[in-house]
Amino acid sequence: MAQGLDKGAPRQPEASSQSKKEGLQFTTNVEPLPPVNGDIDRLEQVFSNLLDNAFKHTPAGGKVSIAARQPSPNFVEVTVSDTGPGIPPPSNYPTSSSASTELTLQEPKPAPVWG
Repeated sequence: MAQGLDKGAPRQPEASSQSKKEGLQFTTNVEPLPPVNGDIDRLEQVFSNLLDNAFKHTPAGGKVSIAARQPSPNFVEVTVSDTGPGIPPPSNYPTSSSASTELTLQEPKPAPVWG
């Protein structure tokens, strides 16, 4: 079920044909990362959906970016951001000027051992 995501050389995200068609700017800022354990099919689905939605909902001339870093040991942070309208917040929720989706992958902590 869970498997290592290190499948050889790291894959860099590629701009879809939709981004080229609409004149979107696509940027990446991916630091070297350690292997992450997880369900590769689900993780690829999550990132694919995030990027597809970013390209789909960002107007022509907009920007889509993906960044990944390791802010601390056993912690990997991946951010997909765009200049699209984002998901409308509830009316009483503070708003910001840009949309961003962040998914944090963290190595599970071992369960305590009771003696």
